[in-house]
Amino acid sequence: MSDMQDIIESARRAAEACAGLEPRAMAKVLADAGLIGVLASEAAGGLGLPISAAAAVLAATEAQLLGFPLLESMLAARVLPEALAAEVVGGDKLVTIAWGGDASHGSVTRAHGAAGADLLLCADGAAGRCLALAGAEVTEEPDLDLERPSFRVKVAGGEPIAPAAWAALLADAQLLRAAECLGAAETSMEAAIAHISGRKQFGRVLVGMQALRFDLARHKLALESARVTLNKALVQQGDSHAALVARSTVGEAAPFIIEGAIQLHGGMGFTWDVPLHRRLRRVRNACAQLDVFGARQALMAELLA
Repeated sequence: MSDMQDIIESARRAAEACAGLEPRAMAKVLADAGLIGVLASEAAGGLGLPISAAAAVLAATEAQLLGFPLLESMLAARVLPEALAAEVVGGDKLVTIAWGGDASHGSVTRAHGAAGADLLLCADGAAGRCLALAGAEVTEEPDLDLERPSFRVKVAGGEPIAPAAWAALLADAQLLRAAECLGAAETSMEAAIAHISGRKQFGRVLVGMQALRFDLARHKLALESARVTLNKALVQQGDSHAALVARSTVGEAAPFIIEGAIQLHGGMGFTWDVPLHRRLRRVRNACAQLDVFGARQALMAELLA
């Protein structure tokens, strides 16, 4: 437990140090902190830790609105050939993953940070593909996430990734994205508590108002429910039911909590000076990858079977 707490604290400090840096400089900071290699094998210079450790790191870095595709780098370093993985883990090569489109159609989408990356992993039918981005046509596309721009990439060539490895990457990506959402929700709730605990209205501290305390209680209950379901899914990897419950619960709770935090900040919550709306945009973006509606449909099908 102590070692894990040290990793989380290191993640927070590294994310803070990345503020204002270019992607390659961020990669070096994160690599020096050992974060990119959390899931990578020790042979590639990584730590070889379980997915629960990566989830804790991502939840911690989300508090700082890290503008680096850390989730993508972690997962890619686990499936890349050892020599390439070592370069990614060391921060010498930047890698990202395209979450939309298919290489067999000639282009892929939703590739965060692709404009400055060296390598791209993407879907290729039921399998995956890894290709170099040097010379590739990369075009920015509209996206909710303001810190991690999304790109469309025209793809050609590349090395195949086995279907089993690609399927495992996609499944783990959903749980790790849920961890990011949970981290954003927790940070937003902490900000709301700090705000209403220090702000007075008509000579009375806001947190003393029963209605606001009821709101916080509902947010806390939603947060803890989401945390329990996600932790269960992380521990019981391969349990499809646990993963569906986690995706559905986190995907519903995170936006609810952040929207509540915005409301508790009053008019300030809607200004650029308070980053809550940025977290909401990122979470809304992440929910598309979680496929909350699809998870709920699958759970309903299980109940009716």
